[in-house]
Amino acid sequence: MKTTIILLFIAFTTRSCGPFSSLSERDDGMKRAFAVADTTGQERTSFQLGEAFEMSFAITNLTGKDQSYYSTGPTVIFEIRQADSTIASSVDGLAWIQVVLSGRILNGRSEKHEWRAPNSPARNPKIELPPGTYTARAVLRYGFTGVAVAQPSEITFNVVP
Repeated sequence: MKTTIILLFIAFTTRSCGPFSSLSERDDGMKRAFAVADTTGQERTSFQLGEAFEMSFAITNLTGKDQSYYSTGPTVIFEIRQADSTIASSVDGLAWIQVVLSGRILNGRSEKHEWRAPNSPARNPKIELPPGTYTARAVLRYGFTGVAVAQPSEITFNVVP
């Protein structure tokens, strides 16, 4: 059962796509874009109490050559933090075998990851973020062999009553 959930999680959160605009950064030819948006895709930093929202991360290989990587689970984990605590993440309640997996991002291609926050597919009971200020993070777990890629900048957002 856990294996099925893990495979479904990876299938739904990882797919190839073109780059998108928000908070775009570049490291050694690897363009990174991280965004927080409402469920219609409009980037926002303020949400109503109980409202779900999307966190998206894309990485595009513009190095001129294919880039190989390895990982031991999801290559991107989304987190919602407040002060020094993690309130929710895209992997809450999930487990995976610690096997080293490998992949490759072809030159000129992208990988995109998305999470409908604040609940993971396995989180039970579901949570509702109380009003306050939070920080959204995309934690990269790619182990690239040919290029160093820094973590993307965090995004501050608010939940209002």
